[in-house]
Amino acid sequence: IFFSIIFVTPLIPLAFLTFLYPLWGIHKRIQNKKESALRENGRQIERIHATLFKHLNKNDHKKSGDLEKSLNSLYKMRDQIERVPTWPWNPGTFRNFLSAVFLPLGLWGIQQILVRMF
Repeated sequence: IFFSIIFVTPLIPLAFLTFLYPLWGIHKRIQNKKESALRENGRQIERIHATLFKHLNKNDHKKSGDLEKSLNSLYKMRDQIERVPTWPWNPGTFRNFLSAVFLPLGLWGIQQILVRMF
């Protein structure tokens, strides 16, 4: 049993690394794209705000309605961008991975204990 524990113990961190390392790069890329899209959206919102204030100061209310619609569209777009997940998996995937790793290890450990006891 001692040899088995020594052999299995280094494999646990290796399992985590082989699962997470490739996804970490994808996570960073998605996060960078998301931040870039949010910055661009913020610039557009600022530009529309400035234009809206110019038209309101000139009492040009015809254009202000169109600009307000544009702002609402940009706000909706910002909300959609913020909801984009940056990890490329569903929320339950990591939990399933952990159970796939630790359930067999736990059963094996219990089996080894029962074999030693009986």
